[in-house]
Amino acid sequence: MNLNSITTSKESLPILLGLKQVSKKNIYIFPTDKEANEFKNNFSNLNENIEIFPGWDTLTYDSFIPSYEIQGKRLAVIHSLLTTKEVNIATSIKAVSQRLFFENLDVVEISIDQEIDFEILIENLIHLKYVRKDRVEAKGTFAVRGGQLDVYPINRTEPIRLIFDGDTVIELRNFNPISQRSSTVEKSSIIVPATELFQINKLDILEAVSSNKNKELDEYELFQYCQNLSSNHSLFNFVDKSSFHIVDIERCK
Repeated sequence: MNLNSITTSKESLPILLGLKQVSKKNIYIFPTDKEANEFKNNFSNLNENIEIFPGWDTLTYDSFIPSYEIQGKRLAVIHSLLTTKEVNIATSIKAVSQRLFFENLDVVEISIDQEIDFEILIENLIHLKYVRKDRVEAKGTFAVRGGQLDVYPINRTEPIRLIFDGDTVIELRNFNPISQRSSTVEKSSIIVPATELFQINKLDILEAVSSNKNKELDEYELFQYCQNLSSNHSLFNFVDKSSFHIVDIERCK
């Protein structure tokens, strides 16, 4: 793994980034999320495969958890790192310094004409911390109605509807969570875990904070108590052959 510092003018930055690509996976670390997003917006015409790995949209002592949207984006980027041959990621110091509480990323991949045991699919969604409901209206939930399975992956802007014939997926569509009406057809979809804490064992957390092992924890408490765990994982653990580049914006001006 290479850790480089880029100190050049903004005009020549895209050229230098091209020269710096010593590997097919490159991560550019900016001071803030704002500058990482500006980089993608300004240079996406040169490379369409720039992804953003955002930091949590919360502060340390906020009384709420990072949004599903942010968690979904972070998990989707890690999936890209693990499964694609070429990827360019823009991120911030804050994002790469935040700990990750899983050693490997489990996802569900669905495509038209795929054969998958319906009951096993439900078990996999529960393993990924999706909550079964009567009707899918919010991210992180799924519902079953006969041979139809609705699920709202946190990495998608709309929920998806799977129609099965036995154990074969014969239809995959987006749908509106309010009207429940199906819309555009999809060929495939990736469902990432419903939370970054999908591998967390509640007993480990309670033991770390010396609390009653029968105590019920809500999502906010899980995120707060996880900070007491000894996990040292971060984005660096998922990029064995990637090249990290620190972009010094102040010296690029």
